[in-house]
Order: sequence, then structure tokens, then C-alpha cells
Amino acid sequence: MTTRTYLWQLLRYKPAVWLLTILAFMTLYGLNFAPPLIVRALFDDLTGDAPLSIGAWALGLLLFGSAVARQAAYCALIGGQVLYLHLVSGLVRSNLFEQILQRPGAQAVPYSAGEAVSRFRDDVNMVGSFLGSAFNLIGLSVFVILAVVTMVRTSLLLTLVAFVPLLLISLAINQSSKWIIRFREANQTATGSVTGLLGEIFGAVQAIKVADAEDSVIAHLQTVNERRRQAAVRDRLMGEFFSALGGNLGDIGTALILLLMGQAMAGGAFTVGDFALFTYVMPFVAGNVGSDSCTWTAPDPDPASPGTPGGGGTTI
Repeated sequence: MTTRTYLWQLLRYKPAVWLLTILAFMTLYGLNFAPPLIVRALFDDLTGDAPLSIGAWALGLLLFGSAVARQAAYCALIGGQVLYLHLVSGLVRSNLFEQILQRPGAQAVPYSAGEAVSRFRDDVNMVGSFLGSAFNLIGLSVFVILAVVTMVRTSLLLTLVAFVPLLLISLAINQSSKWIIRFREANQTATGSVTGLLGEIFGAVQAIKVADAEDSVIAHLQTVNERRRQAAVRDRLMGEFFSALGGNLGDIGTALILLLMGQAMAGGAFTVGDFALFTYVMPFVAGNVGSDSCTWTAPDPDPASPGTPGGGGTTI
């Protein structure tokens, strides 16, 4: 079975749940674009660049209403996402057990019992992690499209300058994908080796004592653990590097806008509200580009804490 067919079969399982998750992601990210629009209108109203008849109090109420709506969408997202991830993980584990029981007893599992536990625990979780990241990407695209359209209508030059760093990080991640995959696979393999060895040690405690092999077994365990440590450090370092780089690119984009906006503001083509919108959007988009490219953590699609939307694992 190819990967594409495998994922399609998973999507056919409980489609209503993952459709609810995608809808909640899209709604949440769409509502996340309301605050920058309201903040821009508020600053433009205060500076007199675009006075509004509704006034600052009405804008404040709109801001509060958007926050309440985002929290409602967030609760729906958590419910649908967690439910679907558990359903998918349970389905995959159930199918794995069924396939193992159908094989000859002597060849049921080609690994040790401890390593099999690691496969059932970590590798199965990666399936749900990938699907969760895909759903998050669909929702994030709504925010990015709204942001790009609004920013281009405000200033095409500043939009291009602001998004050039994001394009560079995306290209760097794509070029480094082979390294990321290799480090992630090495980490998973090393983890399985340690888990398998621990299972064998606990299952043969009496034999180890009889053979007086405690020192050699402990030395071997330390060697395997050291390999796992090195693999985990490489994997984590690569993920943290791109995550930090993506998070800092928002600040770089803001700095570039500061350098170029003086002339635009002098000509009346760029207002204080426009600057507030740009600086509000850039860290959020940049943080998500960096973090979702390498790792996937618990959902937090909030511009106040960019870089951790979605919910749990690897997106490669």
C-alpha cells in the first residue's frame, strides 16, 4: 500500500470528525485575522487617517466579540482534533494487532517485545500527527491568504519585502528535508533499540545474574543509550534551529518594514494602522512557517503566541 492510499483510507474513517476539525481550523484562523483589521481601523481613527463613524468603543466591542468567537472555535477544534487523533491511533493499533495475530507465531513480530511497544506507541502517533499538521496547514492557509491580499492592497513593495524572509526559510527547509528525515528516522530507530534492549534485560534478569553479566549488560545499555542521545540531539537541534529561525523572521520582516515605511508614510500611502497590521501579522505567519515545518505541538493558533498551532508531532 502506498502512503497516499494509506492516508486516504484513514481519511475515509470517520470523515465527519476530521471535516469538523478542518472547519474549526479554518474558522479559528479566519477569526484570528479580525484583530489586526480592528487594530488598524482603531489606529487610523485615532490618527485621523480614516475616521470611522462607529467610534473607538464600537471597535473595542468588536475586538472583544472576535476574542469570544475565537475561543468558541478553539474549543470546537480541541474536541474534534483530539477525538479524531485518538480514533485514528486506535484504528491503526487495532489493525496492527489483527495482522500480527494472523501471522505464524514464530514470525509474528521480527523485533523484541520492548521495541514492538515503541513501534505501537511512537510510530502510530506519528500518523495522527501528520494528519493533524495537514489540517492545521489548511486552516493556516486561510489566514495567509487574507493577510497577503490585505497587505498587497496596502503596499505591494512592503509586502514583498516582508515575505521574502519567509520564502527563504521555506526554501531552506525544503532543501534540508532529507537531513531532517534522516535525523528523525535515526532518532526513532535508536529509541526502538533502547526500548527493545530494556525489554530483553527485564525478561532475562535471572539469566544475567546466573551468568554474572551485570557489568557487561550495563555497559551495553550505556552504549545504546549514548547512540540514542546523539541521535535525539541531532534531531532536536535541527527542529529547534528551523523553529527559532522561522520565529525570528517575523522580527526581521518588521525591521525591514520599519526601514522602508518612512517614505511610504511621508507620501500618505502607509498609515500607522497599516504598520500595526503588518507588525501584528508578520510574527504570527513567520512563527508558524518555522515551527510547522519541523515539529508539531499542541494546538495554540493564537497570534499572541505564534509558532505552535496545530497539535502534536512530525509534519515531514
